[in-house]
Amino acid sequence: MLSFGLLYLQAFRRFCSGPARPAGRPGPVDRIASRDPVEPPALEASVDPVDPVGDDLPAQRLELAKRAAAFDACGLWDRSEPLHRQLVQLIRSHSGDAHPDLAIAMAGLAAACENQGKYLEAEPLYKKALLIRAALGADDPALVPILGRLGGLFSTQARHEEAAQAYRRMVRILELPAVDKPLDLACALSNLATLEEKLGNHEVARSLDQRALALWAESGRCHDPAGAVTLDDQARSLQAQARYTEARGAYRELLEIMDDEPGRSSIN
Repeated sequence: MLSFGLLYLQAFRRFCSGPARPAGRPGPVDRIASRDPVEPPALEASVDPVDPVGDDLPAQRLELAKRAAAFDACGLWDRSEPLHRQLVQLIRSHSGDAHPDLAIAMAGLAAACENQGKYLEAEPLYKKALLIRAALGADDPALVPILGRLGGLFSTQARHEEAAQAYRRMVRILELPAVDKPLDLACALSNLATLEEKLGNHEVARSLDQRALALWAESGRCHDPAGAVTLDDQARSLQAQARYTEARGAYRELLEIMDDEPGRSSIN
């Protein structure tokens, strides 16, 4: 059986589907958050608190994590929030305020709050989760999904510099050879490029987009919707800078992608 920490971290990563994307830019997390929720009849009773009777704390944690993750996957944040909250309280009461599992549970609660617009409650939860996990190492890969969510939260509130700081930190971790997640890195670079563009750092943004596109191409998924979004952003940036020849080339490449696989592209 998977440990609670591993299972819950996997669920949280699946929920994030890679680094969160800045507001106004389509991506994996945006698609999850915006899709129509489907009410799962089999989970109707899952909103009830887990019975704390007994000493099998790992089993209680796993049960809470599974129930919360199931509601998260359906976009039922108001149903998952009390389960995440109960899980945080359970871990804190038995393992203290510095346990790594607490960080993951707090990030899950923060995400449920964020998706209900409870930004003031979500932000300190994300930050506390980062502090706990960072105590295990500044380059802990488990920091990546939390940084992505926090960066997306800042971007939603137009706090672009703070969002960029979160994504820069995330990129530094994903660039480590031991991490070896090129598609996550491509997505993070693309997100950071959007933020640098908003901050007026046009050349930095263009360089980041080019790195992201290169990673998509190396992976054989240059026609992936996320890669197309990166190319579209680069074209728009060049156009805004009156670099029309370069922008035209980017748009032509984008049109080729759309012609090849019109059903897969998220670009209108």
